[in-house]
Amino acid sequence: MANWCDNTVRFSGDEKRLKQLHSFFRRLGRKGQKEMLGQMPNFVSKKKSHFFDISVKNDTIYYVTKWNPNNDVLKEIADHFELDFTNRYDELANGIFGEASCQNGIMLDIQLDLLDFQAYHYDKDLLAYVYQGNPYEFEWPIFELLLEKKKEQFEQGTNLILSANEAKELLFKSASHITLEELTTIYGEMTPGDVVLKFAEHKNFDAATEAFQGWDERSIVEMDNFLIQGYRHEEELYSTRDKYIAMSFLKELINEWDTKRREQIQIRLEDPVQQQKAGELLALRLTGKLPHIDIAGTDFTIDWRLRELRETAAPWNRINIHDLTESESGAEYLALYDTEEKRLYDFDDTIATLPENVVGLEIPIGTVLDPVAVAREYGADVNEFVRENPIGKDLTAVVKPISETGLPELVEGNLRKRTGPGEYSGRKIGR
Repeated sequence: MANWCDNTVRFSGDEKRLKQLHSFFRRLGRKGQKEMLGQMPNFVSKKKSHFFDISVKNDTIYYVTKWNPNNDVLKEIADHFELDFTNRYDELANGIFGEASCQNGIMLDIQLDLLDFQAYHYDKDLLAYVYQGNPYEFEWPIFELLLEKKKEQFEQGTNLILSANEAKELLFKSASHITLEELTTIYGEMTPGDVVLKFAEHKNFDAATEAFQGWDERSIVEMDNFLIQGYRHEEELYSTRDKYIAMSFLKELINEWDTKRREQIQIRLEDPVQQQKAGELLALRLTGKLPHIDIAGTDFTIDWRLRELRETAAPWNRINIHDLTESESGAEYLALYDTEEKRLYDFDDTIATLPENVVGLEIPIGTVLDPVAVAREYGADVNEFVRENPIGKDLTAVVKPISETGLPELVEGNLRKRTGPGEYSGRKIGR
């Protein structure tokens, strides 16, 4: 679920030290390209957000980090080289846009908050973003203006700048006790996502939080992907201030969930018992033993190098990974599977009845199936790669009933085409 934060950094100070620093970042960038991993200077004191995709152009350093800017790391680097810096960063999917500067060892970080992002709107008639009565084709110039205004407020010593937490406390304070029954009366039956949003829109943030806590991991990941892909101001979901706040609240719930999840993963990785287990799994894999996965009760051997899953008891029965479809989130492969034949189910687009013994499958991607093979494929350091992508034990494909795949809709559409408009009786498909 990593969202990428873009960072644009310029260091300033002694020319000789600047040249040393630029050379240092170029070497760090080349190392990252070779190993396909995030990089961290060896003199940085703590485990912090790594640098990815580093490049140095015209004395400006460009890179990305996961989720948030790593300004504390930049400060350690600046202190090491005795330089100052300014970092303009953004991760707009999560409403992050700001500038951090460090002068003489003192760092100042000014970032737009939720209230700032409500200072403009998208006008569908003008096909433009409107800020202070002026239309803009793109949002970026508005972000720049908002940030400059915020910097001026700080320099003038006014009290108009809210911290991120202060803005959240102001916007996300429950002011109603509307119930789910009352919401259903107004809006009818709702999806889990709509329930959270409508509670938040009606200012019952406590109930929205409680509803969100009932979601499973897959639902959260899918919603996160939807929010990343959605456009903030054109969508109906952002058409009013209350809807904007509701969507911002949902993003905050997802961010908090993701932060806790990453903290739990880190704790698990640092646990001596877990480290020993991880070391044993890696040692076993390095002996050449291929990993396995359970698919609907049948054991398959994973051979990532050949891009195939082989039935362990009948190795001539193979599933070609190239025949699987990657999900929109990129977190798994999707397929239809015949549990009797133990192979992928193949059908033509004119299918008119639902097949028996066919289910939907969700199979993990390569970094989960066999991180060691993936690391070798990209020439990455296996130990480092496996640390970020642990070897899984007892891998199992998720099996879903055919009713939860797209096949019923295809069959129904084909039946309608055969019977013609108005003639389809809505009979049970497959009977």
